Amino acid sequence: MQIQTENDFWNWTHNVVIQETRAQNWYNGDAAYGLRGFLNDRNSRMMGYAILRQVRSQPNTCVIPVGMRKQNITSCVYYSEYIHEERGDFCTKWRRRASYIPDEECGWDEFSYKNSAELKSFPIVGKLDGYGGGGYVVKLQGRAEELSEKLKDLQQAEWTDHLTRAIFLEFSIYNANVNLFGLARIMFESIPGGG
Repeated sequence: MQIQTENDFWNWTHNVVIQETRAQNWYNGDAAYGLRGFLNDRNSRMMGYAILRQVRSQPNTCVIPVGMRKQNITSCVYYSEYIHEERGDFCTKWRRRASYIPDEECGWDEFSYKNSAELKSFPIVGKLDGYGGGGYVVKLQGRAEELSEKLKDLQQAEWTDHLTRAIFLEFSIYNANVNLFGLARIMFESIPGGG
């Protein structure tokens, strides 16, 4: 409940997600050998890897009243409600492919839509809206240093913006001490237009 802004979200990903989804060094600074793939609690083993999944609204999904158009309001965003979810592929900063955009800015997998069948996920109802099982995915796999650089690059490429409706941190774990599998989904929702 403490994350209120986009900067708070990115701060959380850099300082909490990366740290807690990897076993960190011991109290004396020694490396946590033999604990690769474990969460920082050193008891729960990650099954596969965690992902960040973003659901976005399509732009201009509501009608601007005539009186407001005179005030130079040019766009309006409504709740995504499954039918207004964005499903297109984009270049960085959510730009459509165009001749003036360099090719290296259009090949990012994190700006390509994955449907629920590809992700093997289901729709979910949040506090503000309902969301489909698809979205734009960041795979949180690899070394912590590489992952930190990847997240910084995504932040600079404006992976989140005013059309972001929800971001989910999703992962599954196995805890051998209690012989249980667990699924985790941490949800961040924003109102239409951001916030």
